[in-house]
Amino acid sequence: MLKLKYVPVENCKAEWGDKMALMKRFEGLKLKTLNNLLTEMRMNPQFKDYVINSGHRTVWINFEGFLNFLRYRQNKRFKEVG
Repeated sequence: MLKLKYVPVENCKAEWGDKMALMKRFEGLKLKTLNNLLTEMRMNPQFKDYVINSGHRTVWINFEGFLNFLRYRQNKRFKEVG
C-alpha cells in the first residue's frame, strides 16, 4: 500500500508546479508512480486540464487538481469494492 503524506508549503501561493514540486508536497510519492498518475489524469476528460505539457520535458501540474484526482480515485476504488 502506497503511503503518502501531504506537506503544505508555508506561505506558498503557487497553484501550479512541476513534478519535483509535487513530490515535495506529497512525501513518499515516487517518480514512476507520479508518471502513472499523470498519464491517468491526461486520459480522464474530467482531469486532463490540470496537466499541461508546455514542452518536451516540461510538465506543469495543478496542485488542487491533483489532490482532487487522488480523492476521485479513492472514491472510485471504494465504489468498485463495495
